[in-house]
Amino acid sequence: MLLPLLAVLCLGMGFRDAHGQEGATTASNGVTVDPSLAEARVNLVFGIRAYRLGDYAAAAARFEKAAAADPESGTARLWLGFARWRLGQREAARMALESAMEARLSTADAVQAEALLRRLGEEPEGTVPFTGPLAAPGIFHFLERPRAEFRVGLTASADSNPLLLPEGAVAVLPEGTVVTDTPSDTALNLDVRAAFHPFYDRRGWSLGLVFEGDGVRYGDFGVADLTQLRGSVHLAWGADPLAYLPGRLGFTRVPRGGGRTAFLLQGAYTDRRIDGDALERLLQLGATFTVRPCATTATQLDLLFTDREVEAAFAGGAEASGTEWSARASQYIYLGDRSRHLRLGVEAGDRDAGLAFDASHVELELELALPLSARWALQFAVSRREVDYDALESNPLFPFFPGTLANQPREDTLDRWGAALLWEPRPSLRIVARAAHVERQTDSGSATAFFPLDYDRDVASLGVIWLF
Repeated sequence: MLLPLLAVLCLGMGFRDAHGQEGATTASNGVTVDPSLAEARVNLVFGIRAYRLGDYAAAAARFEKAAAADPESGTARLWLGFARWRLGQREAARMALESAMEARLSTADAVQAEALLRRLGEEPEGTVPFTGPLAAPGIFHFLERPRAEFRVGLTASADSNPLLLPEGAVAVLPEGTVVTDTPSDTALNLDVRAAFHPFYDRRGWSLGLVFEGDGVRYGDFGVADLTQLRGSVHLAWGADPLAYLPGRLGFTRVPRGGGRTAFLLQGAYTDRRIDGDALERLLQLGATFTVRPCATTATQLDLLFTDREVEAAFAGGAEASGTEWSARASQYIYLGDRSRHLRLGVEAGDRDAGLAFDASHVELELELALPLSARWALQFAVSRREVDYDALESNPLFPFFPGTLANQPREDTLDRWGAALLWEPRPSLRIVARAAHVERQTDSGSATAFFPLDYDRDVASLGVIWLF
């Protein structure tokens, strides 16, 4: 009940009494109250609450009552236009928005009304309404800024190659373990995420604290169960039309807005374990700078530094610990609205570890995010990474035939693609189906025939996510 009460107080600051004192009553404390305005504000608050919960029909009914109780205010009509749009009632949405523009409306809300009217005029009939986070009227932006968020996910998957571990680590199997040529297995994954936001928009800055944990347990294979714990800090400057900023170490919430620039600083510490034993620890620092020259494009520049410590027992006798940096440039092209986009990216980086793992890489990426309807969305991504190792020690034959059969450093090509289909039956519940494929081809000269390092992996999964 706290948020509706706060909303009433904020609305009280945003409305002006256009009716004078006619029909008003005076409370015992001497404050003059207009019953019709009070009724309008209550209906508006509960309408917005229903809207946030995805019950657009109930929200529209509340907004109708609020508009009837306060005919000279355009706020309820603006919200009614958004609700009718969500319901697919384009003509009713247009009439509500035009009525809002003729009534009393703030400049910020008038801009949004004009934008939706323009879109309704440009879109052909039958166009699916916007499905992402909605740019709601400015007076209620505080409702879109949660102080705490919790997420729990449970996923069942089929994995064609469960022995693959992070780069620089090799599996050490218990004695007596029998591995076939195709150790496919099923797995169950549990992940949790808790995010806290101590402040938003403090002189332009917003802070997010995130704690994450996930674990994978295989059904038949019985080994290589991975667990991961990570804590991260996200300090952002600026706003975003979708109210969040993505970076190399995840995303964080920010105020909703359309500024031309935004900046994100991130830090994270990750602990990974395999079958309960320490595998590797990562200390990472990231920076992201976003420029939005117009409403249809955005450019994003990322820097990421990683200090990796790999346990000797999982490094195969080589020194795999070290540091790595990478830089990435991405170009976003928005396809009608901010939630529907195409991203083209290029990344370059260098790793400084033991001689067997010193390498540089270049990667090309393509990503497509495509809402299909009010509750369905599709995402697809594909990438290719070229990895060039620096020293002959990277050649698997080097310990046996240095400089003869081991006559060139290793070169890897990694091709990846992945797709995800999301269904959101309720705002607090999501069902996600995913499929992914990764394939590595390695060229080690003469060693390729003796120690082939090529692999491929296919993973298909179905999961459910609860949001609190």
